[in-house]
Amino acid sequence: MKHYRHVPPTPSLRGFEATVRLGSVTAAAGELGVSQSAVSHQIRLIEEHAGQPLFLRAGRDLKVSDAGRDYYRSVRDALDRLEDGLRRLEPYRKANSVVVYAPADFIDCCLIPALGGLRGLHPDIDPWLSSSAGAVDFLEQEVDIAILRTVDPPNGLMTCDLGQDRLLPAAVAPMARKLREPADLRATTLIHDERRERWSDWFALAGIENGAAAAGPNFSESSHAQRAAELGLGVVLASTMLASPAIAAKRLCTPFEAELVCREHWWAVTLEQKLDDPATGLLWNWLTTLANRSASMAMSRHSEREGLRQP
Repeated sequence: MKHYRHVPPTPSLRGFEATVRLGSVTAAAGELGVSQSAVSHQIRLIEEHAGQPLFLRAGRDLKVSDAGRDYYRSVRDALDRLEDGLRRLEPYRKANSVVVYAPADFIDCCLIPALGGLRGLHPDIDPWLSSSAGAVDFLEQEVDIAILRTVDPPNGLMTCDLGQDRLLPAAVAPMARKLREPADLRATTLIHDERRERWSDWFALAGIENGAAAAGPNFSESSHAQRAAELGLGVVLASTMLASPAIAAKRLCTPFEAELVCREHWWAVTLEQKLDDPATGLLWNWLTTLANRSASMAMSRHSEREGLRQP
């Protein structure tokens, strides 16, 4: 059995929407570049589909009915979605566009700060960074490369281990210098996010018994929690991966060596055939370079801490 959508033709929807929004058939006709009789015909067609009048008519006056106002909201939203959908198609026209999916915090903290370097190396590549919610399906979605935080990457994909996620306290330099030992954190504002790992876990790792770790502001996104720390609002239990650019730029300092090791790694994944595209292959190689840089940052954190302890 055929499925038929009981929807009026798009020109009629546009005529109806413009008439309600602008308040007259004349104004709608002017905006759409058609005759007034054409708009009037479109409105009649809409009303035939609705099975009821959508306007109240008194001579030449036209006033939208309650039913018409209700339907107008649906038509307006539908046309907006169609227009937005067309705008989203624009990047697909670019020959060197590479669609990269990543969690929003990874895009905020790692990819955006590194884009200048990518543009310097490969100015013709146009990355399209997407943080849309939901599982990534390379066969069903237009995704070239995905960044995932998971214990093991999905089977059947090319993978690059960007590094195991680790958490450690981070704060602006003036605040970090006051933290001589982990117990000093008890008297400091602690910033929280929604990771599984908590401040209490890090306190236990650092040998602090009964550490009061619940107080302080909470953020749903790790990148927001890190930003709060960069503004000097407290100490965040930062991901070494996400915080690496901020640490390298001296926006954050890490006063203690103890790192809470997470089960998850950060992985870059793709289908092997995706790398046949030159732009995707170059961006993939760039990501592996970022992974190596992250490993180097981990090695330099010890010397950073020693510098903080100097009088």
